[in-house]
Amino acid sequence: MLVEGYGLQVEIPSGWSGRVWRTPQSVDMPGRCFSNIHLGNFEVPIDEANFGSIAIARLRPGDVFAALVEFEPESAHTGWFKHQGLPTNITLDMLSEDYLRESRPHQVGLQFFCTVGDRPFSVHIVAALPVETSSLQLLGASFQSVHAGAVEWAR
Repeated sequence: MLVEGYGLQVEIPSGWSGRVWRTPQSVDMPGRCFSNIHLGNFEVPIDEANFGSIAIARLRPGDVFAALVEFEPESAHTGWFKHQGLPTNITLDMLSEDYLRESRPHQVGLQFFCTVGDRPFSVHIVAALPVETSSLQLLGASFQSVHAGAVEWAR
């Protein structure tokens, strides 16, 4: 299933769910709205937290969740965002509890920074152990499908 919005497109695997959404204007960055993608191999709840704290708190064994969180356009191709493209060959040995924003039993994660097109993203993956290799492969295939076109920035 193709999900799109705000210049982003992602193919969601069969049996998975996801959405493209834009953050409301924040106090931290007045006038700026950034786009996000949430996806998982379960029914991903509506979660206005960029990194999916509600979804992550609900993970059950075997669940995989990913959040692609857009950053300021000036960050594209610089510093942490120098890498072009999303990780597509995701393996269990790449995931670690060290990458989690909040430690939870039986959860591992991965954080990755990159630019897709000319748009910078922080990528957060969280999996609840045990996780099937096939779920990580499907996530990688979904990442491979991501297209980030030009977008008008909300000011």
